Amino acid sequence: MKQCPYSYLIIPIGEDGEEAYQAVIPKFGNILVMADTVQELNEEVIEMIDEDIRRKRAGEPIPEPDHQADFNGKILLRIAPEIHEK
Repeated sequence: MKQCPYSYLIIPIGEDGEEAYQAVIPKFGNILVMADTVQELNEEVIEMIDEDIRRKRAGEPIPEPDHQADFNGKILLRIAPEIHEK
């Protein structure tokens, strides 16, 4: 699955136990995305951002990505063996 280079907030909007979500994308305030699952929401967000960027290439500025897609989430940290033992 393609990773989105822009940050967005996922808001649960389902009622009575129904699963439904909405995405708020700060750098793309004109985009409204809703879906039944988080997976569908993620796919829709990426598709809508890609589509908006294609339209903006005609002259409007494209927002800078919030993060790079080549981060894997791992953080390596060196500490003293004595601290690790504790």
